Amino acid sequence: MSAKKWLLVGIFTLLSLSLAIAAPPAVHPTTGKPLVIDCLRGTPDAIDGDLSDWNLAAMTPAVLVTQEQLNEGQASWDGPGDCSGEFYLLWDDENIYIAVVVKDDKLSMNKSGGNIWNADCIEIFFSTTNAVGGHAEHYQYGFNANEQKWLWDDMEGAGRAVDYLQIASSITADGYICEVSIPYGEITPLDWSVGNVIGFHPVIDDTDNGDREIQMTWTSRAAHDQSLGFGHIFLSSDAAIEKELSNNPSPANGAEDVPRDVVFSWEPGEFAAPTNGHKVYFGESFNDVNDATGGVAQDANSYTPAQRLDFGTTYYWRIDEVNAPPTSQIEFKGEVWSFTTEPIAYPVENITATASSTHQADAGPENSINGLGLDANDLHSIEPADMWLSGDEPNGAWIEYELDKVHKLHEMWVWNHNGMLESVLGFGFKDVTIEYSTNGTDYTTLGTTHEFARAPGTVDYAHNT
Repeated sequence: MSAKKWLLVGIFTLLSLSLAIAAPPAVHPTTGKPLVIDCLRGTPDAIDGDLSDWNLAAMTPAVLVTQEQLNEGQASWDGPGDCSGEFYLLWDDENIYIAVVVKDDKLSMNKSGGNIWNADCIEIFFSTTNAVGGHAEHYQYGFNANEQKWLWDDMEGAGRAVDYLQIASSITADGYICEVSIPYGEITPLDWSVGNVIGFHPVIDDTDNGDREIQMTWTSRAAHDQSLGFGHIFLSSDAAIEKELSNNPSPANGAEDVPRDVVFSWEPGEFAAPTNGHKVYFGESFNDVNDATGGVAQDANSYTPAQRLDFGTTYYWRIDEVNAPPTSQIEFKGEVWSFTTEPIAYPVENITATASSTHQADAGPENSINGLGLDANDLHSIEPADMWLSGDEPNGAWIEYELDKVHKLHEMWVWNHNGMLESVLGFGFKDVTIEYSTNGTDYTTLGTTHEFARAPGTVDYAHNT
């Protein structure tokens, strides 16, 4: 009986704990709407304080602008021109990017180190989605328009300067901009993967002269108050593209090894007309495609080139969208995407080499296929151990390559023996018979005897047969 009571207590304890973990996002103090934004995929061209390379129109920022979002300083706040801001987020395979556009009628950054919060400063929190007290489940970063930076909390309780946070700022007519990059490999307790949700809380600290007078927060609560949860960011797989534009291209932008008979497809913009709603531009020149007008009108969001594409060629394409009536003439110029078609041939892998004999153990036939002695430009060394050398074969030496399956061969490159004494003694092959077989037993001779060019016996030897 006692054991059963303890078992039930244990079950109820676990249930109440699990309910405490799944906290909903905080809500806006005025509208009551959940504080949730999508963090779209994208990479700024540079962290330089210039946001012209951010497609801000495609993004939903966290906005701090209402009096109800003031945690302190209500009496000294003169409106959005005195203190307000928008926080934009992007992410890629390595970093989370933050762009902050602040309105501030008087800048004052008179503090340093861990005290930068006590003047004009931005605070950013990344956290679990738990509603918890204390500082144990969030990272708290700070930075300002003087490009000072600090980390107060890192889920281990250590405050310190952070070299890995990159920041660049610019002063504007009505405030300032901060552009920041943080490698999320430094925030390992949180799961930075597509579809996951990360706790997020942006804060603006402000003073006109002296110590902090105003703190404006997304939730309206104190900056580090996670007791009711923070807002949320959703790590999206979607690129930061305006809803009017075509997006999600196939082949993907930058794709390689694309089949020559490719059919283009894309997701249409939100307002594309059902008839002739897309205009396709396609060619081998970025400038030609980017600057072109007219285009090929398409009903469907797919396009098949008139003929098969060339091997190993980079192509560029663009899709403009035409609005449905009544604004049918409005076109939204799309981004220029690119891809590279499949090469005419691929290196054959998984080859086994055997030979009639080997002069010494470290110069076996495997050296003729394993890349030994070749540099990044396919130039060969003069080291004997980087090559194959046959033993004495009165009737002629042979080497055989067994491939993993039947292949249609395009070409074979030959580096002949390239030792330092090659020009004097000549260890390389000269007259060679080439045979091929699909079963390893029945061989067919390829042409007549082939003459392999002599190696120079010098470093940086390029294949010459």
